[in-house]
Amino acid sequence: MKQFGVPDRTRLLMALVAVAVTAFATVGFVHHQHSSADSSVVPKKPQAQDSLASAISSLLRGSKPAELRADEWKLVARLYQSEGGASAPAPLWVRDSELLPRAQELVTVLSAADSLGLAPNDYAIGDVRRKIEAASKGTSTRAAALAAAELQLTASLVALLDDLLTGRVDPRSVERGWHIATNRSVAAERILSAVAALRGGKALDAVLNELRPDYGVYSPLVQGLARYRTIAGKGGWPRVPETQVLRVGDSAAAIGALRTRLASEGYLPSANGSNLFDIEVAESIAAFQRRHGLTLDSVLGPQTRKALNVPVESRIDQIDANLERLRWLPASLGSRFVVVNIPAFSLYGYVDGDRVLTMRVVVGDELVSRRTPIFADTMEYVEFGPYWNVPRSIAVNEILPKVRRDRGYLARNGFQMLRGWGDNAPAVDPSTLSDAALFSTRYRLRQLPGPNNALGRVKFMFPNDYNIYLHDTPSKLLFDEADRAHSHGCVRVADPPALAEFVLHDRADWPADRTRTALAAGRRVQVKVRPAIPVYLVYLTAFMRDGEVAFRDDIYNRDDSLIRALRRGARASTMANRGGN
Repeated sequence: MKQFGVPDRTRLLMALVAVAVTAFATVGFVHHQHSSADSSVVPKKPQAQDSLASAISSLLRGSKPAELRADEWKLVARLYQSEGGASAPAPLWVRDSELLPRAQELVTVLSAADSLGLAPNDYAIGDVRRKIEAASKGTSTRAAALAAAELQLTASLVALLDDLLTGRVDPRSVERGWHIATNRSVAAERILSAVAALRGGKALDAVLNELRPDYGVYSPLVQGLARYRTIAGKGGWPRVPETQVLRVGDSAAAIGALRTRLASEGYLPSANGSNLFDIEVAESIAAFQRRHGLTLDSVLGPQTRKALNVPVESRIDQIDANLERLRWLPASLGSRFVVVNIPAFSLYGYVDGDRVLTMRVVVGDELVSRRTPIFADTMEYVEFGPYWNVPRSIAVNEILPKVRRDRGYLARNGFQMLRGWGDNAPAVDPSTLSDAALFSTRYRLRQLPGPNNALGRVKFMFPNDYNIYLHDTPSKLLFDEADRAHSHGCVRVADPPALAEFVLHDRADWPADRTRTALAAGRRVQVKVRPAIPVYLVYLTAFMRDGEVAFRDDIYNRDDSLIRALRRGARASTMANRGGN
């Protein structure tokens, strides 16, 4: 899928697994000639198998591994139950008293969990290795050791799969404004199905590929994370000194540092030691500005310098946080859907995984009461020539004070004052009301359709608890700004005709020319969206653009709390000092 970015799959994990498979003999693994999924093979050591089953059952009745959450431990137990529910442990990693090759494959996967955008130390890799080593020794307690290794491997796998499906942390613990349902309700069944497929002979890397987020941006963003970690390993990049605005033709000592900075991230092929701001530097600055959502002017000004001087370690944290947000999204977004990325001030339309629509948007400003919420809902109808029912807060704080000074303000700007909240509420002449009555909750304001209507010519409705929707606007100049956080919370769209055609595409009775006619007429008309289209308002400050990682400012200050949680480790509080490299 080419959703949110460019669709490439990392092959690092597959290569690591392939290397690991060749090394089993050195760590006590046996590669049986029969398939590991062949349940018809009769165990050679039935007594040993009975001892193993008994040991597994005993461990399942005990306390859970520290790295697992309670619901995950229950899921592990379900993986060792028979169809009828009776406990009948069927080992996943052991056959004929030997660990199967896929056990070492999982060790390799856990060790390289960062290639999945996760943290290896979250999965008790040290415990896994120690228990495998103990199980490889031929002792009188071999069955107990094999059982311990068996359950530790399964526990670590379940933790890994759960994190891929639902994220390392609960979004509600760090993002109070996050209102998109995760995969939590379906995670258990998906993990059970994945393990069943593994038992049936499916390759581990194939199982992981099916469960990782598949929006066309996750795997490339993981690759981007690896690239920035490589840059950090080489020492990162230098700061660009404070100086006056620099442009083509300027020469200054700071330009040498600027060239080194640009080369460190790949914007220039090399620093070359020159102190001249030439065309090559200007083009590199423009590319940097484009990837960071800055004003595109090809000069080194304060905002561009500020972005250049963000340390590589901060960019790594930023990518890590946004990978987590991708893991919070539903597994399937739909075949035709709309995404608004709030920090990017952009709207995208997708059909069958391909991005077919892109436009600029204006979102809620930084004030907490005006921030655009993060949520998902379904677009049900489009309204041409809409009324604007003015929210009470805007009426009281912005419009009614003007009416108090000038009773003619409402009529000149296309507003009505209505008594009551029903569709047929009667209009009231504001000149007949006292100042106190103007602010009474018995009255409300509505703006009539027309060229000055705050909603423009059309609004796109997906009824929700936040009274948020997409709409046109008469204030077109705001779309030319780099920072487009200027609304009271709703999302203003730059190209309403294109969005209307996109969402009404499946209405055979509503072709594009009919949309253009409705927009020009200015009369109030509601058109149902059939079938209804999912709309996702998301918050991604790092994402893929033209095959490269793009960054945006954290306009609502949401990154820091998530980064702190991820640094602590989602499972850190319950598995202190249990990991290893």
